[in-house]
Amino acid sequence: TLAVGLGGVWVEVLRDTALRVLPVDAAEVRTALSELRGAALLDGVRGGRPADLDAVAEVVAEIAA
Repeated sequence: TLAVGLGGVWVEVLRDTALRVLPVDAAEVRTALSELRGAALLDGVRGGRPADLDAVAEVVAEIAA
């Protein structure tokens, strides 16, 4: 099983994760990331830099393989 979340205290405080049964590809990881309640943080809200979600999804899929 793969669990994705924002990490750190965000996971604990918001209880914000998305789960997938392995194996997964980058597209499935990208979908899981978009389901997070905190997904807006990854998009770069309030002047923050957006995360490269395609690159994150690729890395997570490779690690999960």
